[in-house]
Amino acid sequence: MANFGILAGRRAIWFGQWTHAHDVPVGEDIIYAFHDLISLPRLKDIQHLPVGRCLQQQGIKTSLTGGYTVKYCGDLTVVQQAQVAHRIFDNIEEAQETVVQWLGCAAFTQALSIMLAYNKRSILEADPDYPRDGNTDAQEEFILDAAWTTLLKQTGRSTDVIPTDVDLECLSVLEQHLFEKSAQSGSAGNYQWDMDGGNHQHGWDTYAGLPSHLNHEDHNEGDSDCDEK
Repeated sequence: MANFGILAGRRAIWFGQWTHAHDVPVGEDIIYAFHDLISLPRLKDIQHLPVGRCLQQQGIKTSLTGGYTVKYCGDLTVVQQAQVAHRIFDNIEEAQETVVQWLGCAAFTQALSIMLAYNKRSILEADPDYPRDGNTDAQEEFILDAAWTTLLKQTGRSTDVIPTDVDLECLSVLEQHLFEKSAQSGSAGNYQWDMDGGNHQHGWDTYAGLPSHLNHEDHNEGDSDCDEK
């Protein structure tokens, strides 16, 4: 049947603005948005520390971005990881221009082990092998090594489980039906919302920044407006 009625209906409808599903931050997006989060004490140079030995033992080579990919995070939450990234970004020279070389790489992983050492220091100091009678350097070396070992063992055990957001997934499916450009949607899906009704709330462009997969590239301007289904 023809979708002329749907097409006309879309052209007359105004939307109140909302946040598109793909713009809602989740999981790794939260980590990447570190510049908006709280910082921690200044991080130390990672050279000659456990991560260096890890790189050597595992034979890890630089990636295409120039970083050494080491994705251990212990049981740290995404927000805690973001706090560490924020500190690196703000306090290490040129970090803003080299994010792809350290986020999720060796420097970041070593920084996470320092964070873990800070959080679990009392637990690590209770270890029978902790050099209570040793000097400060020996104690700090033990804590950092123990923190690194703990980081490796506890990766994947975070209690910060990100649940499935059913509402967000439903919104994403709805937006696909609303905004996709496809043979099935025909002309009604060809950027028709509000064309005859005026601007949406605050002049919102409902199609700005939509994911590319919503354009199925199976519908041409000269195609029939009929939905064969």
